[in-house]
Amino acid sequence: MSVQQLRMGITIALEQYFPDVPVVVDEGTTQGTFFQPRLISVTYERQRESRTVAIYRFGIRYKGGNPLEAEEMVDQLQEALERILLDGGSNRGNRQIWAAGEEGNDPLFTVEYTLHLQNEKSEAVMMGHVIGGERLK
Repeated sequence: MSVQQLRMGITIALEQYFPDVPVVVDEGTTQGTFFQPRLISVTYERQRESRTVAIYRFGIRYKGGNPLEAEEMVDQLQEALERILLDGGSNRGNRQIWAAGEEGNDPLFTVEYTLHLQNEKSEAVMMGHVIGGERLK
């Protein structure tokens, strides 16, 4: 699972719930209101020898819009990003936070997705066997 796949799942969910609001991933010069999803942070927690839990925190900015409009979208954003589709499966969003736009900043909705990663386990070197009928003195 990659960051691009998570971002694509978020983009598809936003497009389904808000068909009139474009989703802009790159730094283009877009006019009007739009959503802009960005990866904020990733936390990796080693669980066992070959297992790691990765927590991806994404921020979705609502740019160019009225702050009151953005407040009215909060419940729909929560619903849209609660579960995203990824390669035939789905992933549930955890810890969703809405932050109203401060002066100079657009409103920000953050959501975390937890993935359980399985690392490739290297072959362990096994001890050899003694073959023969020799005796120790």
